[in-house]
Amino acid sequence: MKPNSKFLRRLQAWMIGRYGQNDSLNRFLTYLTFLLLILNLFIHTLWLAVAVIVLISLTYWRLFSRKIYRQVRLNRALNAFGFRLRVHFAASATRCRNIGITASFIVLNVSNGFACHAITAAFK
Repeated sequence: MKPNSKFLRRLQAWMIGRYGQNDSLNRFLTYLTFLLLILNLFIHTLWLAVAVIVLISLTYWRLFSRKIYRQVRLNRALNAFGFRLRVHFAASATRCRNIGITASFIVLNVSNGFACHAITAAFK
């Protein structure tokens, strides 16, 4: 398709005033959808398939939304939650190191939004 094609110009005109950003919340939703989709390949359940469809719909709804302020507010809320979660797990890791517990963490960094999970703990 040519860069100046009629279709692309119409698409650009249609997207004016829409959110259309792939921010950290949309990336988180996309990664979560992909994870659930892979999980659904092995565990065939209806609720998992419905969750995938709902998450895909929510991601596209955010992309095409004209209420930009609402989408920015949601993204900032996720970033604030991720920051609080990061601080909590960093403080927990520090407390564990101080009393002699070694903990291994898997940290999923979704561009400012964090999901942390402790998987092992061993006493020294």
